[in-house]
Amino acid sequence: MLLDGVLDFDLGELGESDDEGLPTGKDDANDWSNMTVLNKKPQIAQLGKVYMEAILSLKSALGTFARVHCNPERLPPGDESTSSGDRAARHGDIIPIHPGLILPSPRGVTKENVHWVRAIVTVLNYLYCAAWASPVCVPMPRVLGNAQLRVIGKIAAQVDRLLARGGTVGPAPEAVKKLKAKKFDYNGQPIDHMLDLEADKVIKAWPSPGSAAVVSLEECLPPDLRQAIQNPADYLLPETELPERHRGSRVRASDQEWFKIVKAGYDRGMFTAVKDEDVPVDRRGFLITNGPGGVAKNKVQDGVTVEMQRFISILCPTNEAMRLLPGAQDSLPYVGQLTAILAEKDSYLTLDSEDLHSAFNLFRMPPAWAPYFSFAKKVRGDALGLSARIEVRPGLTVVPMGWTSAVTLIQAAAAIRHISYEIARVPSFGDVSKDRPLPSEGPLTVLYLDNFDELRYLKKEIAEAEAGQPSENHLKFITACEMLGLPRNLGKQLSGALQGTLQGGEILGKENVLRHAYDKTVELMELGLGLMSMELVDEFCLRHWCGKAAFAVYATMDWAKQGTQVILPGPVLDEVLCMSLLLPLAETDLSSPISPEISCTDASPTGGGCSVAKAFKEKSLLLPLPLEDPGTCAGCGALLDQPAWRTYRCPRKCGLRCCTLRCTRKHNEECCRRWWHVPKFGDRFAGKNFPMSKAAGLKGIEVQLPLDYQIEGDRWDFKTEPGKERLDDLEADGDLMWTHWSPDRHTFSKQRGQGFWNDRWEWERGLPALRNRDHPEGFNNLRRPDLVMVRQANAMAKRAVKGLLEAHRRGRFASLEHPWASYIWNLPEMEPLYGGDWLWSTFSLCCHGGEREEWLTVVHNSPSLHAVLHKPTCDGHSGTILGYDYIDIENQDEYPWAFCLVFMEGVHDELSARYSEPFGCRAMTLESLMHHQLKGATRGLQDGAAVDWAVTQTVQFLDTMDAGNEAQHLAWLLRHTYHTQGAMCE
Repeated sequence: MLLDGVLDFDLGELGESDDEGLPTGKDDANDWSNMTVLNKKPQIAQLGKVYMEAILSLKSALGTFARVHCNPERLPPGDESTSSGDRAARHGDIIPIHPGLILPSPRGVTKENVHWVRAIVTVLNYLYCAAWASPVCVPMPRVLGNAQLRVIGKIAAQVDRLLARGGTVGPAPEAVKKLKAKKFDYNGQPIDHMLDLEADKVIKAWPSPGSAAVVSLEECLPPDLRQAIQNPADYLLPETELPERHRGSRVRASDQEWFKIVKAGYDRGMFTAVKDEDVPVDRRGFLITNGPGGVAKNKVQDGVTVEMQRFISILCPTNEAMRLLPGAQDSLPYVGQLTAILAEKDSYLTLDSEDLHSAFNLFRMPPAWAPYFSFAKKVRGDALGLSARIEVRPGLTVVPMGWTSAVTLIQAAAAIRHISYEIARVPSFGDVSKDRPLPSEGPLTVLYLDNFDELRYLKKEIAEAEAGQPSENHLKFITACEMLGLPRNLGKQLSGALQGTLQGGEILGKENVLRHAYDKTVELMELGLGLMSMELVDEFCLRHWCGKAAFAVYATMDWAKQGTQVILPGPVLDEVLCMSLLLPLAETDLSSPISPEISCTDASPTGGGCSVAKAFKEKSLLLPLPLEDPGTCAGCGALLDQPAWRTYRCPRKCGLRCCTLRCTRKHNEECCRRWWHVPKFGDRFAGKNFPMSKAAGLKGIEVQLPLDYQIEGDRWDFKTEPGKERLDDLEADGDLMWTHWSPDRHTFSKQRGQGFWNDRWEWERGLPALRNRDHPEGFNNLRRPDLVMVRQANAMAKRAVKGLLEAHRRGRFASLEHPWASYIWNLPEMEPLYGGDWLWSTFSLCCHGGEREEWLTVVHNSPSLHAVLHKPTCDGHSGTILGYDYIDIENQDEYPWAFCLVFMEGVHDELSARYSEPFGCRAMTLESLMHHQLKGATRGLQDGAAVDWAVTQTVQFLDTMDAGNEAQHLAWLLRHTYHTQGAMCE
């Protein structure tokens, strides 16, 4: 079970008395390793002490933390806690709580639950304090605050609810047997191997004659689905998409057993004979048929375990050849939604429940579907009511469980939607669906496949008086089922129940609590204890436990994939213990009030982005008035003795100016208008003096930190992982609206290898060519130094192209500059930039303030920039201009300043035309503000239509946020989140 030394360690490692008087197991490792306590089948109430002793025994991160900082037998030495680093000593007013301060008291802690409460608090302390390089908030305070006392009382109450059910776990061999009972896949789902079918066992699991195929599916479907299932050929894939040769699926039964099964199915209306010419075929003309198999199923009847087999239709061949039927499988309700219920303190929650018996076998499909559900093995005709002298192919008439569209149909029909709302006339306003908000009032109807569940809030007196009596809607549903001939599983029926299970959860009506089902909680505890009792663990046992609670056990599971048995390391034991001990907290008090204070925090260790609010802001779009310019820098306070056009004005036009880009960044954090959104400009491969960024700042555009290796004091090395991460972080900035890329041009020049006449009229070969049109990514036989340069230049260029495409998808602007005579334009990655919304501006620098004729091309997506840059012919100049022949192919000079100013004219015109005040010239509205905030904020908001929809929804949402109605709005918000109440309720 345990790694060597996990239990056997020297006391000196931790000091003389950290665990004095505690049963650490150092002298009796076999007791815990062999889990003799589990062999005694302990009561659930006793497990708290077992878990606490286990934690204190382990030489693991959890065990060490518990012995050093959470010793329940010894209080910490001082009154105040300290922390490592520069983090605050206390993070909030609840955690940590020293277990030694938890004693039986009138607040709910008793002799029966005290060990449970201490163990749970120890785990909470560990998860809160020990996630950093060294524990924070330790040593812990010696006194408890009022909030901590209330939390302890609530934990004690949650433990009492678990202990009130009683029960035992173990013995160890039984727990291990459960772990090894099945194999599990990577999602934790059980893998049941198909068995050969045995007629007697299959028939026992089927409905009795007259109870199967009793209702036409067409009668229970809404009109759209009813029409959709009329012609199955409409959902067969086109011939070109059909498999060349479909996967075979054999019938797992002997001829005799298969005959018995088909005959019994025919007697129940579940099978019919089909013609081979009606069966679909693959591209090679082979019939697409299927094969069934059996899965073991045991059922207790009158105290006797009866062995049965589920008849499983393996429809892989049919599924490969067909499209899905239209329908919403993703709208199935789930138990987590119900945690948003807001129950009143003086009410009880009651549950009515019905379960249709063998739902998939109750409904008849249209006859045309039988050939698509036919089987590979034929049978003697008398099994299907025909002559015994012929052999015929059987096909299913009911909904096959292995069909990919089965859930769509059953959810629409048998999962009671149509039956409940159209036939039984149950009011649909209480419908709980994953894609809709939780209904605000009235009974809640939860329809899931073959289950009908209804939740009602009733006054205590009424709930107690009506316990055991079906509700009005429940009676309507029963009547509809009887009218349609649908058999119900009466053993699972609940009527006005104050306690019952629902989708793996459990309703405790009197306490208004929705919790993890008790039997599943006990099972997971038992499996965890069984896992730790094993000396050697295989993959299947780990996968079984992970199927219930997936943590870093996956890492250990990887070691065991090849069948190797492994010893559980300390971290795995810690996670098993943590998960087991937090199970009593897996519940939601549905009567908890919504907190009037909303708090938000980021994921940093110090909660650096935390904020709280108790009231809504006023719905005002009034800008703070601009400030009077004092003539000094708003960043550093230096005197501004330069003309206004040489200083950096605030992008939000607050009236202040700065002397440098660095000062503008400082001012932007303190500006009186800082809550108003403005666009940012990002300069990639900016050059030593980053003139493009400076020009952007002078035009009043907010600027990111420029990136270049030559910038002194802030070198950016694109080739390193930190450099790439820094670039990705800047690209993810939600305010970024324009990026300019100017990757290295040295290796891309088309003039390399052409030679030239020098000043002495001597011919020079010049630098060797590294690429050509056919090899734009570089020649194959380059010298190593040249090969390194080419590869690095390729990486820069391709990242620049990727940046342009990503920016466009996010609704941003981007530009890439390179010489007109450059092989960069021949890279295959450039292909998406030819056409569409991309514009190609070609010009010579001499036409935009440069001193030489140097032809450049900028590809971008801005009409305004194209208007100011594009000039494919040079009309000549009055001054002296160096000709094109004088261009140095190694030239890496920065852009001429005049060109940067012209470039920024186009950028500013584009952005200001699209932005509202204070940056742009458009009128400021709530819609425009939301559009700028949401566009490109996430991957889903890179599409214009999605942004427009989100803006509409957000504005409608904000319109409901009226001051004074915070509580009502938060309740509305809770119903729309589809998440738990953890962050919303006390």
